[in-house]
Amino acid sequence: MTSKSCLFRTALAGALAITVSAASSVGAAIVYNVDQTIGAGSVVGTITTDGGTGVLAASDITAWNLELTGVGASYDLKNTDSDSAVVVIGGDLTATTHDLYFNFGGTAGDYFLLQDNLYSGQTYYCNSIW
Repeated sequence: MTSKSCLFRTALAGALAITVSAASSVGAAIVYNVDQTIGAGSVVGTITTDGGTGVLAASDITAWNLELTGVGASYDLKNTDSDSAVVVIGGDLTATTHDLYFNFGGTAGDYFLLQDNLYSGQTYYCNSIW
């Protein structure tokens, strides 16, 4: 396990809430700004959706560019990476036209995952309920 994967696996799962603000709306798409502090780390960047509101599925997430930073580690996670993936399990990822939310008090086992090399255990951003 690398220091990057350990930081992002343990710290992100322990956060209490995620709220990001919409940066702009272009056509149907909505671009949300992400600026989340997690322990000694952070996640900063953007997540773009197809403009849908309410409960989101993986197909609603159309792009992302996130800088993951932790103690001695950083990584730029982008949907344009050849092996990028998005997974949404359950109904705890929701959106309004202005905000994107993950309900950490929701159903156990639900999660929102953006990752390079799906299920590799390497670089990823994940909000989850365990």
